[in-house]
Amino acid sequence: MSRFVPNSFQITNAFVDDAMNKLSDASVKIYLLIVRKTRGWGKESDSLSLTQLEELSRKSRPTVVKCLNELVKVGLVQKHNQSKFGNIYSLIDNGFVAQRFEMQSAPN
Repeated sequence: MSRFVPNSFQITNAFVDDAMNKLSDASVKIYLLIVRKTRGWGKESDSLSLTQLEELSRKSRPTVVKCLNELVKVGLVQKHNQSKFGNIYSLIDNGFVAQRFEMQSAPN
């Protein structure tokens, strides 16, 4: 018997432990959608339009854009070239999530 739930996807412990509470709720929602659209389908990246993310998240376009920028800035998501279906996004999974957030919140 498999240890994994069928028809599901995984989230890294580092995201839950270190990043989730430091992001806006909307950014967490967008991140989860990107994880679903990539890893949930066994892909390293996927072409996602703003309209698609708006509809799935039920967030406004400005909010989706702000969230994507935040996720890229903190190093959880990488934005690649644009395809005819939208920008291509992939996840950045390494063990340095907490360090990135500490560095960004440290006083200058």
